[in-house]
Amino acid sequence: FSAMSSKDLFKGLALHALCIPAWVLAPAVNLYAAAALASSRTRKLAVGIWVVTLAALVSKPGPSDRFVKLMYWLGPASLARYFGGDHQLRGHLEEMNQGPTVYCFHPHGVLAGGFSFNGCWSEDFHTRAPGTVFLISSVLRQWNFAFKLLCDLSGRLESISVENIRGIMGAGQPLAIIPGGFADAAVQKFGEQRVVMDMPLMSILVKNGLQHGYRLLPVYTFGESETFRTVEGLYDQRLELAAKNIPGVVFFGWPACPIFPRPQASLLTYVGRAVQLPTIAKPTPEEVAHWKHVYQTALWATFEEFKADAGYPDATLVECPVATRRSKL
Repeated sequence: FSAMSSKDLFKGLALHALCIPAWVLAPAVNLYAAAALASSRTRKLAVGIWVVTLAALVSKPGPSDRFVKLMYWLGPASLARYFGGDHQLRGHLEEMNQGPTVYCFHPHGVLAGGFSFNGCWSEDFHTRAPGTVFLISSVLRQWNFAFKLLCDLSGRLESISVENIRGIMGAGQPLAIIPGGFADAAVQKFGEQRVVMDMPLMSILVKNGLQHGYRLLPVYTFGESETFRTVEGLYDQRLELAAKNIPGVVFFGWPACPIFPRPQASLLTYVGRAVQLPTIAKPTPEEVAHWKHVYQTALWATFEEFKADAGYPDATLVECPVATRRSKL
């Protein structure tokens, strides 16, 4: 942090403090409340926590322009300093906002830094792709009370579900999503470029994209795998958790606050060339499989085109195999 002004430091930490604890620590609050029930002296506290949690879950405040402006103000300059001076949206930016598009972010990493900070909370992204709906796990969106409040105020974060995907595409809106989901997080290894492609979500995106003639735009973030160190092993068990929409990752970031990402990392997010899907009312499984392969080829081309510019000239993008399972969306 030697090159960072105190103002930039405060803004960078404030943005992380708004987003990350809401994602990570909210479930722990309810676990504490459950433990507090065991003692008569803390029972009222437990009830109070659950009343607040329930109120947050059932309420739905409307989008707040002030909240979005706050996130924009906290974001670009301070994050550029926080992440080693490199925190940008790059690549074929002219491909954005060229018709109905699915912005497919890769990889997930631990806390989806590229998707969050170079996408959802990036004023640059929303200037180039206005009206984009960011789809995230329903477990986070609906059942994590603190994160739900953040999503409600943003007006741009919704749950991943087949119904939502169909509704958004039926309306011709752009959407952003991480096709690898929690499986991507489960296979992350520090410093390596890994993605999971063989997930039901990818097939759902391609099938609905074919029905509505969407574009699939690969978006790859270099540096995502260096934001946190993770505990490796037990991949099969953690992938089983991911298939049930449960994040199966243990991580450690900045030593001063381990749930914050390592400041040494960079987050460079590159937009590739879009795959224009034809319009097919009833695509066959063979057609879905074909266009999945075409998209995967475009993702690998994006990686190879920009890896040297991102500072990873010798990197290789590895697809981690995952046994096909029914994923709980």
